[in-house]
Amino acid sequence: MANERIATLVPDQFASTLTRLDDGAMKSRKPTKTGAIVASPFNGSLNANQNILVAAANKNRKALLIQNLDATANLYIGFGIFADVNGFFLGAKGIMLLDVVCPTDAVYLLATANIQFFFGEMSQTA
Repeated sequence: MANERIATLVPDQFASTLTRLDDGAMKSRKPTKTGAIVASPFNGSLNANQNILVAAANKNRKALLIQNLDATANLYIGFGIFADVNGFFLGAKGIMLLDVVCPTDAVYLLATANIQFFFGEMSQTA
């Protein structure tokens, strides 16, 4: 029997993989990334029909949390491009968490009415 991967113990970039070796022993391998995780949350307001850059491109980004705090208007989101009313959006009071697959592109927001939003980014330091 060849080495056999048994399980991934934590479902993210810090996962520890458990492997059964040829002799039946178990071996745990942890990833080599060691940087601290830094959170950058903030509340913001958005004027109608104004595209704003809320986060620059970040190759170390590990998670994004975006919440539309408005009760009626949509919040449009662009990753690497300006947000557009024909693109990706969060409905009123909508929330989005990207943590398993997280875009590292710049993040733009747009709304067709004046709204409030919450934005949170988690990045790993080198």
